[in-house]
This record gives sequence, C-alpha cells and structure tokens, in this order.
Amino acid sequence: MNPQSLRRLAALFLTTGVLAACKGEEPTKPGTIDEELPEDTGGDGGDGASDGGDGGTPCEVTPTNISPETGSVDVYNRGEMVIVFDADVRELSPVISLVDASGANIPVNYTFDDTGLQVVAVPASGALAPNTQHTLSAAVCDNQLQAQFTTSAYGESLAVDSTDLTGLTYYFNLGDADYVQPEGLGAVLSTFLTDPLLIGVGVVDSTSIQILGTQGRIDEDTGEITRRSDFDIWDFGVASFADSPYFESEPTDIAIIYSGAEIPMYDFRLAGTFAADGSSIGFASAEGIGDSRNMGPLVGLGSDPNAVCDLAAGFGFSCEDCPDGGRYCVRIEAYFDPSPLIEGLTLIE
Repeated sequence: MNPQSLRRLAALFLTTGVLAACKGEEPTKPGTIDEELPEDTGGDGGDGASDGGDGGTPCEVTPTNISPETGSVDVYNRGEMVIVFDADVRELSPVISLVDASGANIPVNYTFDDTGLQVVAVPASGALAPNTQHTLSAAVCDNQLQAQFTTSAYGESLAVDSTDLTGLTYYFNLGDADYVQPEGLGAVLSTFLTDPLLIGVGVVDSTSIQILGTQGRIDEDTGEITRRSDFDIWDFGVASFADSPYFESEPTDIAIIYSGAEIPMYDFRLAGTFAADGSSIGFASAEGIGDSRNMGPLVGLGSDPNAVCDLAAGFGFSCEDCPDGGRYCVRIEAYFDPSPLIEGLTLIE
C-alpha cells in the first residue's frame, strides 16, 4: 500500500466521512466506557454507604479514581464524569454526589458498566454551569473519594445575537482530532490529514441552526485558510439550537457528492458549543456511518466495492453492514480541539 493511496483514503474517510459526521486544555471527550451500558438507573446517589457483602461480610470496596481528576480545568460542561471502584458496586448503592462552589447540590444520573467497576455520571439537567468549580464525590462502604474540577467557559450565553452567527465559518483541524472510530485506523489516517475541514453557519434562529461544510486549504507561505473551489458545499441540515450556544443535530441520513461519486452517510450527527462571542466552536464531536463502496476509484483502487474495506483490513479494521445491505460501512466518531473562526470566509453562496 503506497502513501498516496493512504493519503487519499484519509481524505475520503475523514474529509468526507468526518466532514459529514462532523478537547480549552485537553478536554475530556464523552464516553469512556468501552462496553455497552445497561439502562440508566436514574440514580442521583444512594441513601448512604452500605455494609454490603454476603451474609454480613464486611464491605471493603473503595473508589479508586475519578475523572475529571482534581485540578482539571476547561472541563466540558456536558461531558461524562467517571468513577472507578476496585470491585463491583452494583449491589452496594454507592453514593454519587456533585456540588458547585457554593455547596449547592447538583442532581446527577448515573449508570454502571457491565463489570460494575465503573460508574458514569452526567448532570440530570444535561449541562453544568460553565466556568464554575465543582466537586464530585463517590462513597461506598464508608470509603470516599472526591475530585474538584472547573468547567470551561464554553456554555456561557451568547454575547451576540444568534442571527449574527449566520455566514461565519470555522476551521476544524482534522489532523489533531481524536478519532475514536474507525478503531485502529483513525489515528493512522489522521497523520495524513493536512487540509482543513471548514464548517459554516447558514440560517440561524432561536431554536435551529443550519450547518454547512466543505474542504479548505492552507497557504504554505502565509498560513491563510481558504475554501477549495473544486469542492462542493455540503448542507448538513438543521441542528437544534434550543440550548444555545450548544447545537446538536438529530441523527439523519445524507449523501455527499465527492468528485462525482455519491457517498452515503447514515445516522450522521454533529454537535458543539459556540464561544460566547462567536469566535470559536468548542467540544465539537461528529459521528456517523459512511458507505465506502463507491470510494475505490477515488483512491486509485478501482471500481471493486470492497476495495476500501480490503485496504482497511490491513490495519486490522473490518467494515460493517450498511443499513441498506452490503458490508461496506465504516463507523466514524471524532472529537475536535476548539475550532477558530476564519475571518471574512463564508460558505453561503
């Protein structure tokens, strides 16, 4: 496999797939549990530490780690908080509590992973207050652990009118993104991604926001970012803006036309939070399922619909079944560093 094919594959998986499926200080991405979680317990803490054990056996379970850890700053106000225990706590009713700097209690919902060793907690309201110190505590069997962290400024109310975002365009750095999926392949491909992803804002009102996208280029001499004229503008549809400055699209099926080839994207979802002054988008995430069967000619691998999946297999990665049949699909999940505004550039035609 030559570097040119790999570079082209990168552009297709992650400049179309991530284009369609579009951490402050290293933000913590959502989702640290590997296994599928059971149904939400809806818990907001228990009624105290448990003596636990079988037949009165003394309980010696201990919380061993909390994320975000003490001293963390720029923490995503909509992210998950993870507590790790040294034994299964599902039958022990651990007490999970969260308070702000004033000591006011913040209700949380939590779930256990399949081992019972990890608990994932999220704010019941969907978001914590931005730019605020919080203390997360976990107690079980009279053993307690806590961590203090501060949320990022992302989430502060817009200081501009939402309609002022219309026409703005942001630079998403594909090379520095954290690719959770494709597992085993995303990190390799990301090293070849030098062209910027451009995400633009179309029509905006108080409850919805239109998201546009295309590929850009960086001038090697000046560093200026411009739109590539040989790429179409993709309309990613309308996302909810009811929780402004946070936006989140509903999973939807779309198709991207890339150099004449149609690339379906299933369950596309894009989310992120605008800075209060509109100068950047923070904590953006993108996910979707890309159909690779038409990508072969675009990466110089011929018209065989299995060409891209065969290439990916060299990295130990397997394609999955597409919703409309055929094992050609690639699951994409990416988390982006704060994406700055590009002054004077718009994707509205």
